[in-house]
Amino acid sequence: LCMKSLHALSEERDIFPDSFQCVNIIKKGELPLSGGGSADVWKGEMDGRPVCLKILRIFTSRSQIEKILKVHLVSVHMKRQLRHENILPFLGVNSLYFTPGYCLVSPWMKNGKLISFLELHPDHDRLKCVWDIVNAVEFMHSLDPQVIHGDIRGV
Repeated sequence: LCMKSLHALSEERDIFPDSFQCVNIIKKGELPLSGGGSADVWKGEMDGRPVCLKILRIFTSRSQIEKILKVHLVSVHMKRQLRHENILPFLGVNSLYFTPGYCLVSPWMKNGKLISFLELHPDHDRLKCVWDIVNAVEFMHSLDPQVIHGDIRGV
């Protein structure tokens, strides 16, 4: 009930809840380490721990930013509730330092993406990796409502 109320309030006000904000983050380096169609990935630090900062690139009007925010609010609320050994924890967001956009904060994975890890460790048990992914997807599909993920990556 509390999470539903928090979600409804943040959606109504178009803001992330204060409890989701990661405020003491530091972006490291001069250039992003990776990126995709809508975000750049930077290494950062939060409370002395390495973190991944996925900084959304927003090149649009204020009204479009509000629409984008509404879509991401749903995703962020869902990510905050996922707790599974094979799902990377979601630490929060920072909308203070990257305006008009924001960044998603998660733990830094020192081995990088799964594909990169497997290239460096060719003898690693690939079947176990597949099994771990299947367990995570099964967990998400067992939730009520189900979480359907359209962009699964081996991070």
